[in-house]
Amino acid sequence: MSDLHQIVGFGPDGIVQLHDHGGGVVLVNLNNLYKVSPQVFALWMRVLLLVPQASLTVLALPEDARPYLQLSAQASLGAHSRLHFVDYLSRSEHLARASMATVFLDTLLVNAHTTAMDVIWAGLPLVTTPDTRFASRVAASILVAASCTHTLARSHDDYVDLAVRLASSASAVTRVRQCLSH
Repeated sequence: MSDLHQIVGFGPDGIVQLHDHGGGVVLVNLNNLYKVSPQVFALWMRVLLLVPQASLTVLALPEDARPYLQLSAQASLGAHSRLHFVDYLSRSEHLARASMATVFLDTLLVNAHTTAMDVIWAGLPLVTTPDTRFASRVAASILVAASCTHTLARSHDDYVDLAVRLASSASAVTRVRQCLSH
């Protein structure tokens, strides 16, 4: 059962950090990396190419995926310094970390499920696009249930456009955060 009254908090040290690339725009995907297909990673690289002040943060596990993702980022961006890896955290730290990001970029073959609920609780705009399988429609269903479909893309190109628009406009992010808070 979902608890719509989740508390976003910090760990014992009071600090939960995300990496930014100097511009303060932090794109995240906090799904398990098995959900990250080469196609969705290519979409994320398109977003980073179009938003040079942005960085992308993903979960670090499994460890053997890191070199592949770094090589892919290097090939797409000319550097992998805008790709960061973070570890699992306690639930309160996880929600706090999510709340500090700019935009959550969903995976597409298998959407965020529990993570989608978490980032919405944290007020983080979630960009997704549904596909034909149940597992690829979950995040879209959650956005519809939250009555906040501003970040529901119709295609892969629309997904990139939405992500770029949000990453480039603090007022657009604020509008989505306000929608999610109601």
